[in-house]
Amino acid sequence: MSANHEAGINLEYLMEEEDLNANINRDEFEGLITEPLQRVRAVLTELKKSLDEKKISINSVEIVGGTCRIPIIQSII
Repeated sequence: MSANHEAGINLEYLMEEEDLNANINRDEFEGLITEPLQRVRAVLTELKKSLDEKKISINSVEIVGGTCRIPIIQSII
């Protein structure tokens, strides 16, 4: 969902040989991950506060991994 506003979810044999096929849009996805997003925001806010107190400046940030491609994660960073 990093590039598209909607994505398909396909899980084979989810339970008792039942498959799951559904679509989810970005707003629904972001609603489902609200709590983890709040934790990410809190950790980064605390890190920035700590760096400011120590008078350490950040020149650049390199983000890696699949999760960092999620637009809301990029906006939090």
